[in-house]
Amino acid sequence: MIINATSHTIKKIWILFLFIVLFFVAFIATLMHGLFIESLRLPNVKIDQLYMKLDKKLIVNIQTLTIDKSTSADTSLEESALILENFPYLNQFFSHIDIQTIVYDNETFSLLYDKALFSLESKHLNVKARMEALDKHRLTIFLEEAFLKDFALHVNGIFFADLSRFESTFEGHFETFGIQGEAKIGLEKDLLSYQLQSEPFTHRSLSNLMNFLVTQVELEPIVKAWIHENIVAKEYR
Repeated sequence: MIINATSHTIKKIWILFLFIVLFFVAFIATLMHGLFIESLRLPNVKIDQLYMKLDKKLIVNIQTLTIDKSTSADTSLEESALILENFPYLNQFFSHIDIQTIVYDNETFSLLYDKALFSLESKHLNVKARMEALDKHRLTIFLEEAFLKDFALHVNGIFFADLSRFESTFEGHFETFGIQGEAKIGLEKDLLSYQLQSEPFTHRSLSNLMNFLVTQVELEPIVKAWIHENIVAKEYR
């Protein structure tokens, strides 16, 4: 009786294992030919017009991706950090992603990734970049254009990140409120270093920048006044 019961259990295990293998093979075969799903509902997720294909890496096209969860990225800086954390996975698993509309509770944006080219548009951030992954943790991003909308800041240049060591550097050009210049920024864990060199700019540009900054950070009125109100120069650097 014990032998029969054991044999019966082993048979069930083999049947289950065979089913899993066949299902996996069938799924991979389907992906290699292309899989289209009109609408898919999962817990907290709804996908409309999903197309997936496996060609060494995944190709994914989605018309609308709705996630029933609010995002914690409330500023362009937080959103940028979230993107950088997930950049290596794009190159590792995908050759193409095109999501026309991604909907969070408090956010709507579009995403395009085609091999090394990356484009994102959201209410906080617009980005166009080309990525070169050195390995699973190190990558170089050639930033063609990044617009941090809530800071009125345009940036382009070269960004390097080593996610395993929590180190990153950026060298490039910036423009905000008519003030342009070159920037070198380094981040090593919690230590931030930076060097900014601006081109000559006017008092009006400085005033516009200061009027914006006082809405973002705590600044004593007397400090603000001495920076751009009490002393007025023809040109600043």
